[in-house]
Amino acid sequence: MKKREFKPFHEYDFSGLDNKLDTIQGDVNYLKEPFKPIYHDKDLEELFLVSRRTIQNWRDEKKISFTKVGNKVFYTREDVESFLKKYHNESI
Repeated sequence: MKKREFKPFHEYDFSGLDNKLDTIQGDVNYLKEPFKPIYHDKDLEELFLVSRRTIQNWRDEKKISFTKVGNKVFYTREDVESFLKKYHNESI
Protein backbone atom coordinates (compact mmCIF):
# COMPACT_ATOMS: atom_id res chain seq x y z
CA MET A 1 0.00 0.00 0.00
CA LYS A 2 1.30 3.43 -0.97
CA LYS A 3 1.94 5.79 1.89
CA ARG A 4 0.04 9.08 1.58
CA GLU A 5 2.15 12.20 1.69
CA PHE A 6 0.72 15.28 3.39
CA LYS A 7 1.80 18.78 2.44
CA PRO A 8 1.55 21.83 4.65
CA PHE A 9 -1.67 23.77 4.08
CA HIS A 10 0.08 26.76 2.49
CA GLU A 11 1.57 24.56 -0.28
CA TYR A 12 -1.79 23.53 -1.79
CA ASP A 13 -2.98 25.24 -4.99
CA PHE A 14 -6.31 26.98 -4.31
CA SER A 15 -6.37 29.08 -7.51
CA GLY A 16 -9.55 27.44 -8.83
CA LEU A 17 -11.32 27.93 -5.52
CA ASP A 18 -11.63 31.71 -5.98
CA ASN A 19 -13.53 31.24 -9.25
CA LYS A 20 -15.85 28.70 -7.69
CA LEU A 21 -16.51 30.98 -4.72
CA ASP A 22 -17.27 33.89 -7.09
CA THR A 23 -19.75 31.69 -8.96
CA ILE A 24 -21.43 30.62 -5.72
CA GLN A 25 -21.59 34.25 -4.53
CA GLY A 26 -23.26 35.24 -7.80
CA ASP A 27 -25.81 32.45 -7.42
CA VAL A 28 -26.55 33.48 -3.82
CA ASN A 29 -26.99 37.13 -4.84
CA TYR A 30 -29.40 36.07 -7.60
CA LEU A 31 -31.45 34.02 -5.14
CA LYS A 32 -31.61 36.95 -2.70
CA GLU A 33 -33.37 39.13 -5.30
CA PRO A 34 -37.08 39.45 -4.56
CA PHE A 35 -39.45 37.40 -6.69
CA LYS A 36 -40.99 39.48 -9.45
CA PRO A 37 -44.55 38.33 -10.02
CA ILE A 38 -46.02 37.97 -13.48
CA TYR A 39 -49.65 38.96 -14.01
CA HIS A 40 -52.18 37.77 -16.59
CA ASP A 41 -55.32 39.48 -17.92
CA LYS A 42 -57.41 37.70 -15.28
CA ASP A 43 -55.22 39.16 -12.52
CA LEU A 44 -55.67 42.68 -13.90
CA GLU A 45 -59.42 42.15 -14.25
CA GLU A 46 -59.60 41.36 -10.53
CA LEU A 47 -57.13 44.06 -9.51
CA PHE A 48 -58.81 46.92 -11.40
CA LEU A 49 -62.37 45.52 -11.46
CA VAL A 50 -62.59 45.94 -15.23
CA SER A 51 -63.44 43.64 -18.13
CA ARG A 52 -61.00 41.74 -20.29
CA ARG A 53 -62.02 44.03 -23.19
CA THR A 54 -61.01 47.12 -21.19
CA ILE A 55 -57.57 45.64 -20.60
CA GLN A 56 -57.34 44.86 -24.33
CA ASN A 57 -58.23 48.50 -25.06
CA TRP A 58 -55.51 49.71 -22.68
CA ARG A 59 -52.99 47.57 -24.57
CA ASP A 60 -54.26 48.74 -27.98
CA GLU A 61 -54.08 52.38 -26.84
CA LYS A 62 -50.57 51.74 -25.43
CA LYS A 63 -51.68 52.76 -21.95
CA ILE A 64 -50.14 49.70 -20.30
CA SER A 65 -46.96 47.86 -21.24
CA PHE A 66 -47.02 44.09 -21.67
CA THR A 67 -45.12 41.11 -23.00
CA LYS A 68 -46.69 38.76 -25.52
CA VAL A 69 -45.44 35.24 -26.18
CA GLY A 70 -47.57 33.51 -28.79
CA ASN A 71 -51.15 34.15 -27.68
CA LYS A 72 -50.21 34.64 -24.02
CA VAL A 73 -50.04 38.16 -22.57
CA PHE A 74 -48.01 38.89 -19.45
CA TYR A 75 -47.58 41.97 -17.27
CA THR A 76 -44.76 42.61 -14.82
CA ARG A 77 -45.14 44.44 -11.55
CA GLU A 78 -43.26 47.33 -13.18
CA ASP A 79 -45.81 47.42 -16.04
CA VAL A 80 -48.68 47.73 -13.56
CA GLU A 81 -46.89 50.31 -11.38
CA SER A 82 -45.96 52.44 -14.42
CA PHE A 83 -49.58 52.33 -15.58
CA LEU A 84 -50.80 53.50 -12.17
CA LYS A 85 -48.20 56.29 -11.97
CA LYS A 86 -49.03 57.48 -15.49
CA TYR A 87 -52.70 57.98 -14.60
CA HIS A 88 -52.26 59.08 -11.00
CA ASN A 89 -53.86 62.41 -10.04
CA GLU A 90 -52.46 64.27 -7.06
CA SER A 91 -54.95 65.63 -4.58
CA ILE A 92 -54.69 69.24 -3.58
